[in-house]
Amino acid sequence: MSNLLEMMQEKAAEEMTVRLKVRDKPAFIRMIDETAGFCAEVESIPVLKGMLLQVKTKVPKRTANGMEEVDGVALFTTGSNSNQTLIKGYAAEFGQDIMFEADAPIEALVPAGRFAELLKKLPQKAEWIFEFNAGNGEEDYGFLNIRCGKSEYMLQLLNVSEYPQTRPESVPPLAFSSKEFCSALHNSKYASEKKTMDSPIAGIHLICREEGKIIVETTNRRQASVETLAATTLRELDMIISHDTVDRIYEVFGKHEGRIVVQFGTATITVNGFGSTLISRVVEGKYPDLSKMVPNGIKAECIVLQKDLLGAFERCLLMVVGDKENSSCSVSVRFGNGVLALSAKGQLGKAEDCLEVETDGDASFLIDPARAKNALKSLSSHEKVRIQFIGALRPIIFYPDASEYEDYTKFALVLPLRAAEG
Repeated sequence: MSNLLEMMQEKAAEEMTVRLKVRDKPAFIRMIDETAGFCAEVESIPVLKGMLLQVKTKVPKRTANGMEEVDGVALFTTGSNSNQTLIKGYAAEFGQDIMFEADAPIEALVPAGRFAELLKKLPQKAEWIFEFNAGNGEEDYGFLNIRCGKSEYMLQLLNVSEYPQTRPESVPPLAFSSKEFCSALHNSKYASEKKTMDSPIAGIHLICREEGKIIVETTNRRQASVETLAATTLRELDMIISHDTVDRIYEVFGKHEGRIVVQFGTATITVNGFGSTLISRVVEGKYPDLSKMVPNGIKAECIVLQKDLLGAFERCLLMVVGDKENSSCSVSVRFGNGVLALSAKGQLGKAEDCLEVETDGDASFLIDPARAKNALKSLSSHEKVRIQFIGALRPIIFYPDASEYEDYTKFALVLPLRAAEG
């Protein structure tokens, strides 16, 4: 009788086990590893340390009769923390090269960090088979048995029923070039405040002041950066996103060529493309109006090659600061009569650099070389930069020397330290 009962229990356990066999191991590892990077390492909600893994055995296919479900495999992985959620997806119908095989649908919550690290250490020449075993639901959430050749590993699963569901807000999507969108955010973030994380100026401001244009702007009250993105159908937008969100967007989408779709909600921003969906909370607060920071009354300006001026500032920094760019120092900038001269001195030495430039008027001022370098780096896609001098202690403006930017749709602004002597 006892043998019969044991056999029945083994058969029931067998029926509750779902197997997944990985065929494309490098692709599977990349998907798991990228998702695990979004899971919380230390979190008051324990389930956020887990990665939601969902497998389906039917995939959509467009046919003459419309969209139909056909036999195939689809994998969705979700990683989430308090602020961002990443959902990655993969789907292929049978008959194609597929990443994995599964004999039934799966929904499980695996310990993200440990699972991702284990996969990277498994020998890739051996066969990988994952067996998902369901628990009884009473503090027994099942386990994942990983077979790799003759080796075997077991991970306890987490409570999948407690995993929070994060979905994009229902707002119209807008399409952007992935490179342009990610670069605009990434190039602007240097000018935002980094220390005061509870302040709106610790984020990147996205605002639509004119129909069809998104202004991407940042400031820490000592410098500012403005970029412009075309968004033909957009009329209203006023959103602040965090440094971390910008880094995450750039990490997931910045390396891709092609189009992404962005949804600007009231509480979240959602970016979708290339098999990934990133949902992030926005920062609350009111951003200062940078449109009022663009000064009038230009007294002098010069046009210089971006790479030449960036190199000059970097050389000055190297001579007077060395490797410690956070150290306080200043560079004297003078231009006029076709010459731009930089001079600086510090404990390590002194530097003098001269460049041939186009000038209109004369100007002299002291500037923080690290801030000037960051401003020039944000304009690295442009061959020439125009520098405008308004007056003593007024902001110095750097913007691309091209007619389409004369209305200040893209610029960097740096407050001088004081007027240069002499």
